[in-house]
This record gives sequence, C-alpha cells and structure tokens, in this order.
Amino acid sequence: MQAGARYQNQVAAWLAVKMLAERPAAPILPRGALTYIAAESGEAVDDVLAGNDQGSFVFVQAKRRISLSTREGSDLEGVANQAVRQIAASVEPDKRPWSRALNPDSDRLLLVTSSDSPATIRTHLRDALQRMGGLHPEQTVIDAAKSVAEKDALENLLTLLNREWEKVTGSAPTVEEQKLFLKLFDVEVLDPDTGEVHEAAAKADLAAFVLEDASREHLAWTSLVGICGTGAARQTGFTLGGLRRSFRDDNCKRGKPLVRPVRLEEV
Repeated sequence: MQAGARYQNQVAAWLAVKMLAERPAAPILPRGALTYIAAESGEAVDDVLAGNDQGSFVFVQAKRRISLSTREGSDLEGVANQAVRQIAASVEPDKRPWSRALNPDSDRLLLVTSSDSPATIRTHLRDALQRMGGLHPEQTVIDAAKSVAEKDALENLLTLLNREWEKVTGSAPTVEEQKLFLKLFDVEVLDPDTGEVHEAAAKADLAAFVLEDASREHLAWTSLVGICGTGAARQTGFTLGGLRRSFRDDNCKRGKPLVRPVRLEEV
C-alpha cells in the first residue's frame, strides 16, 4: 500500500474508533458524536468525510507530509484547489445533507497531516488559521498572525487561495470570500502510524470502550484500518450501525473472532 493511501486509511480508522467508542473526535471534529464516516467520498475534498449529530461536517484531505509551497503543482496547491472547489460546489441538500452552503461556525475544510510535516505547516500556519474566528469583522486576515513566521505562512496560503479561486470561479476572491475560506480551512496534526501517539490513543479507546478482551486492541485497530480502505467505506460510507456490522463481520472472516466488542449488538 502506498504511504499516502495508508495514512488516509489510518486517519479514517482513527475516526472510526471514535465512532465505535462514542467518544469526541477532537481535534478533527471536536463537538458532538460522530454519526457518519466515508473515505474517498467523491467530494472535492475527498479523502475522508465525517459528520456528527449536530449537523456539522468535516471534509478532510490527509497528507502525511506536506510542505508550505506556492509553486504550481505543489501538494498544497492541490489542497487549496480542492478546498475552493468544495466551497463553490453545487448546493443540493435534497440529495445529501452535506451538499449545502458551508458554515464556518460548524463545518471544516481540514488538512490533516503528521509531525513529519515542517513547522511552517503544522505550527505556524495552523496557529494563524485557528485565530481567524476571533478576529473583529473590520480586521484584516493578516492580523491572525502573531509572528513573522506565521505571517509568512499565512501570506503563502493567501497566494494559493487567490490563484486557485480565480482558476475555479473565473474571478479573484473578494475580501469576504477570502475570510470565508480562511475560517473554514484549518490544519490539524494526527500521528496514527505504528508506535505513534494517536495510534496508541486509538488502541486505548478500543480497549477501554469497545472490546471485551482488551488484549486484542492491536488486531482490532488493524481490522479498522483495513475496513477503511475497502469499497464499503469508499462507496457508501458508514453510519454507526453499519460500522459495527462491518467490524463484526471482518473479525468473523478470520475463522475465529479476534475481538468480541461489547457494543456490537444486532442493529
């Protein structure tokens, strides 16, 4: 499996653990209980889509390592382009609940990356973006930066935003459109690979809240990473009931149950 696909599946599996454990999914979707997860959702920002019981949605682009580059064809240019296209996507709430105008007070366009990415992305850009919601309406977006490094990171993202907005819509963004993008767009750090902090936390949640036999936490985690790379995750996604069934069935296929989840009642 390619490293990019593996990381994407691990991010989706981390969310799946939170859904099964019925635990908050901070930092990706910090409020409410998860009710839906899909991988390769078909949206413009397509790696992972997750929704909660408060009607909020997060559209995730997962990149294990990404640099703060404004060059044509860079990974960050692609992320910015996808985010612009998600904002500009058709409003069709009668077809699917997330196909509506995005609300910066509840929805997120999220770049999830690991500690392998440089500080320009995972610290300077992230910190500046997370101050956007606290700006006075008459402040400029650059006021969200509190250091030279943060200002440079934010200006680089603005360069990409302006360029990709014009590509997608045919015109430069207004100040209000820039603010909408920067309030919706965010960066979070997740380290779910072997031996890393978020893998360990996911296994701990499985042991504490999902599994009857806590010693099977590693096998349960491996099962979920695999499930999140399957056609079911990519074609229709999972509600809680569907994820429970897939988790149970995946273990049954192995000849004997690897886990006996106490919460996997028939649904």
